[in-house]
Amino acid sequence: MTRLTSLLPGRWLKTRSGRRPGSPRAARNPARRLAVESLEDRTTPPRVGIVAASPLAGDVKPTLVATGRFADSDIDLIDATTTTPSLATLNTYDSVLVFSDFAYKEPLQLGNNLASYVSGGRGVVTATFDFFGGNGLSLGGAWASGGYSPFDGGGQSQGVPLTLGAVAQPAHPVMARVSNFNGGTSSYHNSVSVAPGASLIASWSNGRPLVAEKAGLGGGSSA
Repeated sequence: MTRLTSLLPGRWLKTRSGRRPGSPRAARNPARRLAVESLEDRTTPPRVGIVAASPLAGDVKPTLVATGRFADSDIDLIDATTTTPSLATLNTYDSVLVFSDFAYKEPLQLGNNLASYVSGGRGVVTATFDFFGGNGLSLGGAWASGGYSPFDGGGQSQGVPLTLGAVAQPAHPVMARVSNFNGGTSSYHNSVSVAPGASLIASWSNGRPLVAEKAGLGGGSSA
């Protein structure tokens, strides 16, 4: 079994397979343990929704399918520049990936729907430029006011090639089998800090946060 676990702020997707036994966090949280086990014990592939205000969304789906862990029919692309998925639509997916290059059609309503989705025990992965902080590129509504994002901040940086820096949680599932990371020549990323209640997983080589997780959001989590 595989499931979507994280998309780093540099827009990189990672999957994992098998069970991670003896997770201290899961052991301390019975509801989380049951939710994880119900996903990991399933025999059907997970369904993933890619909610993107970006022309680059089309590159993500074939990359996932190429891993052999997802079928093409298990991944849907939702153009968030022209439509806003309802909570009922979001609930048809095990996890959703959300990112922007252009303004969301309804950043406030999308933020409300995603907050409810996470509170229902699901997982949301957000990525650059969702942390920009303005121009409709960031989620609003309950997502922003309720502190659902793992990052705070705004603005962006690019033009200096960056790689993987310090790893704060090398045993975290997101870092399984990850030995290096390259943001490319542009290395677009938002100027963020880890939000209160979130935990840093890894940083860029310039010291800025690269990936973080915020758990305990009504049963769900964000990354």
